[in-house]
Amino acid sequence: MKNQRVTSFLVVLLIIVLWHYASIFKILPDFFPSPTGTLKVFLRMFLDGTLPRHLIESLVRLLTGLSIACVVGFAVGGILASSAFLSTILYPLLGFFLSIPTVAWVPLLIVIFGLGARTVVIAVFLGGFFEITYSTYQGIRTIPQSLTNAARTMGVSSARLFFDVHLPGSLPSVLPSLRLAAGYAWRALVGAEMLSSMLRWGIGKMIFEARYWNDLGVMFAGLICIWSVACLFEKAVALLEKRTLGKWGIAR
Repeated sequence: MKNQRVTSFLVVLLIIVLWHYASIFKILPDFFPSPTGTLKVFLRMFLDGTLPRHLIESLVRLLTGLSIACVVGFAVGGILASSAFLSTILYPLLGFFLSIPTVAWVPLLIVIFGLGARTVVIAVFLGGFFEITYSTYQGIRTIPQSLTNAARTMGVSSARLFFDVHLPGSLPSVLPSLRLAAGYAWRALVGAEMLSSMLRWGIGKMIFEARYWNDLGVMFAGLICIWSVACLFEKAVALLEKRTLGKWGIAR
């Protein structure tokens, strides 16, 4: 793991160095910013409060939509896994919706819900919901039926069966897919913010509006924020996976 981090750092450093010298020797077009120019734009927008405002607005929408997706996805996945009838009917539909990129839903959502923040939150929800539902369904189905039968024999209610048996048993499948769900939701948010013209704040909105002035420095500042948030989510889910699976005694 340590070697992988060092390698990743060196690759990023090499890209920055190549970018720097490509700017110095005019290999890149004049309108293309240098690393130092991008850093200056980033710091200026951070210090004047513009960048934090855009980022906070995006994170609020992301966490709202993703939280709802987790709650609903866990519930729907559990219901599908517990009912052979519903599974037969709805599982093919779940596969169909999984195959559709979330950004493809955004124009339809705009027509139905308008150009405001609600559309963005719903796009985030859809970006995470189908992946979480699918992983929960598959995770519960991998639990030995003997455990479920034993719990029912002891008189465990359906709610306790889900929280005490199905949920912890499905975690090895759910938590890794939560990284994918967060990534899908984050991409959906950026795309939806770009297309929702009624929004004033948001990372996607900031990047999209910068195109009017060909301001690549602002665009790169936005890309840095997108990458940073993605890395933080990756680390957070990895930590959650490590602690939760260890707590339940099912660490792989």
